[in-house]
Amino acid sequence: MTSKKVRDIIEKYYKLSGFPAEYDREFYEALDKYDISPDIEIETYDKKETDPMKNLLSYLYLCDKLKKRFEDRNIPEEFFFPVVEEIKKWTFTHISFSGSLGLSEVDWLALHLKGTLFKLGRLQFCTRKCNFDVPETGLFKGEDIIDMHIPKGEPLLFEECKKSVKRAKEFFAKYFPEYSYTRFICHSWLLDTTLSEILPESSNIIKFQSLFDIYDLRKSDDIINYVFGWKKTRADLDRLEAKSSLAVKVKERLEKGGDFYIALGIIDKEKEL
Repeated sequence: MTSKKVRDIIEKYYKLSGFPAEYDREFYEALDKYDISPDIEIETYDKKETDPMKNLLSYLYLCDKLKKRFEDRNIPEEFFFPVVEEIKKWTFTHISFSGSLGLSEVDWLALHLKGTLFKLGRLQFCTRKCNFDVPETGLFKGEDIIDMHIPKGEPLLFEECKKSVKRAKEFFAKYFPEYSYTRFICHSWLLDTTLSEILPESSNIIKFQSLFDIYDLRKSDDIINYVFGWKKTRADLDRLEAKSSLAVKVKERLEKGGDFYIALGIIDKEKEL
């Protein structure tokens, strides 16, 4: 059975996350049932664990170890709380398709709990080694880069995105001065340049694309998940509910058999935005 110390830590972050009371019974029953070791570390946690509740309890516990990492680097608490929010967000994503409390998106959240991914304004930024080559840009495998990610839930305002990149430059220079990188990169459906065929120049998405040099368009249906909901595919087309002008246009193209893409965007660290 989980020790009282570990149990208290898990409960602390469950409450800090602000889960609605309707999930309390399920949470506390699981807390009584599972044995979560105090020795788990995010680097060695089994990312193939298929028990969503074990994942949730473990990741709530690991929040405490992340907090200590932040303290060691004197990173303020304001940068820690978005990690707890991210765990809550992905727990609700799991609930949306399973109907029960739990966590299935463990790989993505591991980046947060390792202290390598941070929400800085509108965007998220992650330190990592590049795992691909883009010879025409001089970018090759093994180079230190910063990955950019675009959380859902807020408007993708151009000026806010520019501020976010500027804030990231300042953040990493202050708290990770040893980290040497030359580029920000982003892989996303939002960088699909063919979206200009269905969106006006004034669109937030089209303005966002202008921040980047864009390469390597590849066919992908990622846009379906992000516009219509997680784990949706073309097979669900008749049931997809278009709740926004973008969704309407995406569905129209899909119904005509059209394709969408993901692409690679690069911003040079020294580029003035």
